[in-house]
Amino acid sequence: GPFTMAAAVDAIAELADACPAPARLCGLSLGASVALAVAAAHPDVVDRVVASAPAIDGARHPRVTAVYRRAPGWALRRLTDLPDRAGWLSFVDEIAALDLTDELPKIDARTLVLCGGRDRANLAEAKLAGQAIPNGTFYLVPHVGHTWPVTQPKLFATVIRAFLTASVRDDTLTDDDPTS
Repeated sequence: GPFTMAAAVDAIAELADACPAPARLCGLSLGASVALAVAAAHPDVVDRVVASAPAIDGARHPRVTAVYRRAPGWALRRLTDLPDRAGWLSFVDEIAALDLTDELPKIDARTLVLCGGRDRANLAEAKLAGQAIPNGTFYLVPHVGHTWPVTQPKLFATVIRAFLTASVRDDTLTDDDPTS
C-alpha cells in the first residue's frame, strides 16, 4: 500500500522488538524522521538513534513539497520504487503532514542528530531535534550536503562510530565532537 509514517513506525518497531537487545536505529532524511518517531513511540525497543537531516515539521517546507508534487514521471521511476504517481503523491502528503515537534521530548534513547553544513533546508530542524531530545546531541558536519552519509560513507562511519560503541556511562561524547 501507500507509504504512511504510522506503517513505517510500526514496521521498524516490530523489527527492533525482535532484536535480542534494544536496537540502534540510524536514518537519513525521512528515514531519520521514522527512526525518531520509533524512539518516541517505542522507547523500550530503542537504545540509540543516529538521525541525519531529519524532517521534523513538513509545514516548514512548502516549496519542497510543491516541487515534489510536480516531479516528472521519469524522475519518479528512476529515483523511487513507488508504483505510480498516486503512490508518490500519497508519499508527499505524508511528508507535508509530518510533525514530530511534540514527540521529540519523549525520546529517552541517546540520540545523535547530524546535519551537513551545506544542507540549509534541514539545518534548523536538525538543530531543533538535537536540542529538544533530552539525551540528544546535535553535530554539524562541515563541507557536506544532505546525502553525505551516502556520498561519504567513510566519514559517516567515523562520525558515528564512537557514538554507537560508547558505553551508556561513557561521557566522551560531547556536543562539540561526537568523534572524540
